[in-house]
Order: sequence, then C-alpha cells, then structure tokens
Amino acid sequence: GCTYTPKTSFYCDNGTPIPLNNRCEFVPSETIGQNLCRGHTCVKDDTLKSFGVSFALGVPILALVLKVIEWGGDHFWFYLWILTIAISLIGVTIYPIFIAPLFNKYSEMEEGETKTAIYELAKRNEFPLTKLYVVDGSSRSTHSNAYFYGFFKNKRIVIYDTLLKQVEKEELVGILGHELGHWRMNHTTFNLFIGFTYYLVFFYIFGSTLGTRDIQRSFGFSDNTAFIGLMLFSYVYSPVEHVFGFVMNMISRAFEFQADDFAVKQNYGEPLRTALVKIHEENLSNVIVDEMYAAYHYSHPTLLERLKNIDRQLKRTN
Repeated sequence: GCTYTPKTSFYCDNGTPIPLNNRCEFVPSETIGQNLCRGHTCVKDDTLKSFGVSFALGVPILALVLKVIEWGGDHFWFYLWILTIAISLIGVTIYPIFIAPLFNKYSEMEEGETKTAIYELAKRNEFPLTKLYVVDGSSRSTHSNAYFYGFFKNKRIVIYDTLLKQVEKEELVGILGHELGHWRMNHTTFNLFIGFTYYLVFFYIFGSTLGTRDIQRSFGFSDNTAFIGLMLFSYVYSPVEHVFGFVMNMISRAFEFQADDFAVKQNYGEPLRTALVKIHEENLSNVIVDEMYAAYHYSHPTLLERLKNIDRQLKRTN
C-alpha cells in the first residue's frame, strides 16, 4: 500500500517533481525502510534498463505477431497460439540467465551447513538441483523471496540474501521444502497448461471477430488493421480476463496450501511456520485481510490461513 506524505509525495528533497507512477513505490517504501534503492540506481537500472529490455524484446515480438496475423490467413489464430507458446518457453529459459542478471547480482552460495542441508533436501526428494544461487535483493529492498527455475534435469534455486538474514537454517530449508512441493505436485506444469489453454481460447475468439470490423467501427475506426483490432479486442475482452484471474488466484491459493502440506510431511512444519511469521514481520505484510478482498486480489493465502492449515496438518501427523 501507499502512505501519503505531503512533503515527499510530489517533490524530491531538491524540489524536482516526481512522476506520478513512481511516487507510490519509491518514496513511501523508502520512508518505512523497505526500499533501499537510491535515485541514481533506480533511474539507471529500474527505469533505463527496463525500458531498454522492453523495447528490444517487445518491438520485434509485436512485429512478429502482426506478421503472423497477416500471413496466417483464416487460421492465423492457431499459428499465433503456437508462437505464444514458443515465446513463453523461450522467455522462461532466457530470463533468469540473461535478463535478471542485468538488474541483480547472482552468485553461487558459499559452502557450509546451509548449502549442504539444501542439497540433502533436494536429494531426498529426487529434485535435480544443479545450481544454488544467492541474489543481492538487499541492494533494492528488504523484501525476501526464494524460487526455482529450469526444465527437466537442470533445476536451479535462487535465494534472496535478505531471506538468509531473516530466517535460520532449518526455517530456510522448510521454505524450500514448500517450493519443492510445487515441483513435486507439478503445479508449474499445470499453470502452464491452463495458461496456454486460455490463450488458445483468446486467439480463437479474436480470430473470429477480426474480420467482422464491428469492434473497430464501434470505436470509430474505419480501417480494419490487425494492430487496432488486437488492441481493441484486448480491451473488450478484459472482463473475461478478470474472471480468469480470479479463478487462477483460487487455484494458486489451493496450490500454496498443498505445498505447505508437503513441507509438513517433510518434517518442516514448525520451521516453516516460524519462517512465515518472520517474513511477514520483515516485509510488513498485512495480517488481518478482508476475506472477500483477499479472495479476489491475493494469489497466496493470508498468513493466518496458512498458519491454521499448518497447525491442522501438524496435528494430523502427530
């Protein structure tokens, strides 16, 4: 959330106006000690680099999409769907290797008890861990995170250095036990399948409406161009996207409970419980959240919901 501060909401200390879209993230987070990014670093990395990467990738991809629409004929929607799958898989592959290092420093975790415990967890669950990285998340924020990526037998785990400072070794392994639960139960694969199915429906309906010109005429456009048609259809289709997002949030929250259950079965219920409390304290996350609001906006269960579920699973195992 954002905190309104009269002195800094509209101007920097030197009197320079702050763009509206930067105010909400930069100033309030810095005020409460979460955003550690300073002006030069934020402008150089978060603005200029982000724009450069978006432009370098977005323009060719958009041109390719429009070319496929022009070349594909009546069945262009199917070819566009295949292109989307290819771009998504390539993007998942190259992002952590080539793009993410442009914004943060990634280094292999030093040898020690923590690294040994993580590799032992991976070995027990037959998780094909090949690399274990630590990222300097503290250069920008106090927020913490951990995730894995990679296809088939080439999995890599990334841990924020802030997380290493916030939790103990057993708690960290409990968090990674949760992440391995997502892998073991194929949550990522399921999400990809649902996402690709959604895009298939999206492109099919778009293909059915592009040639009618009804949408373009409704908005005052006389030319039936692919670019305008795609932009307008995305706008008209947005209510469906909200419904889809709501359903995906429901599925995501169910998956989070399942991953927590997996960690409990690995005997990391108590460490995971204490780790979640510490992370929420450090990240200043909301604890009491309206159920209806969380049901629509949250992709993860609230802290209290997760703690209740972990306690329930611990009682069953005991």
